[in-house]
Amino acid sequence: MKKPDFPPLSLSCVPSPFSPEAGLIAFQGLLLISRTLLTDQISRIEARAGRHLIAQNFGAFGRGLAAFAGVAIPAAAVNAGLKLFQKEIALAFQGRLTRRLHAAYSNNRAYYSASVLGGLTGADQRITEDVEKFCACVSELYSYTFKPLLDVILFTRSLARIMGYKGQLALYGYYFLSAAALRRLSPPLAAMTAQEAALSGAFRAAHARLVGSAEEVAFNDPPSGASERMILDRHLSRLLRHGRLSAFQRFAQQLAVSFFFFFFK
Repeated sequence: MKKPDFPPLSLSCVPSPFSPEAGLIAFQGLLLISRTLLTDQISRIEARAGRHLIAQNFGAFGRGLAAFAGVAIPAAAVNAGLKLFQKEIALAFQGRLTRRLHAAYSNNRAYYSASVLGGLTGADQRITEDVEKFCACVSELYSYTFKPLLDVILFTRSLARIMGYKGQLALYGYYFLSAAALRRLSPPLAAMTAQEAALSGAFRAAHARLVGSAEEVAFNDPPSGASERMILDRHLSRLLRHGRLSAFQRFAQQLAVSFFFFFFK
């Protein structure tokens, strides 16, 4: 039997530049640009309103409030639109990727190999929950990378008019040095998260093992489950000890971040 040709996984979410998913991403990019420009405009209005209020020029202050209200309406629409399109992008990715997985899962009795022969454990969860979480994370990736880069470019241009490019370079130099120091001081968050997930999974597996072997344990464990309780408590202690250590390391990291950037808040 000839195997069907499936598109690469990287092209499953956005198959072409002219696909509906690409159009959603492009429109989200326009909304992100609009949000940055509106944020810059609101900052200018707030600065002028503050100067007018200090100077007790209430007429100009009232006009500033009216201008702020006029900008706030499209800003609210843009913020709501960003959330809507991020959800639309996640659903579009989920639809394309799940259909591709359905085609592969239903082909050549792959479902039988996965469920009966043990070729893939938890196939139902991988196709449903895992795909949904993956698409939600991918949909956030674009806005979380494009928006900060756009903010840096536009706000650098705006601040250069006030403090000049030399002041900007000095400020960015301080940020880069602080980031390098924080990187050296920061704990390995990825490894800590992976270890916490492993300990949590081991704790759940211990409970699942007890449920699956409840009859054998009940008839072959004279101290009424004392050994099983010891195993469960050991897994719990490891999970709690790692959680406390992780919380303290995150506290130390946040303390360092607050110290380095206290004067720029």
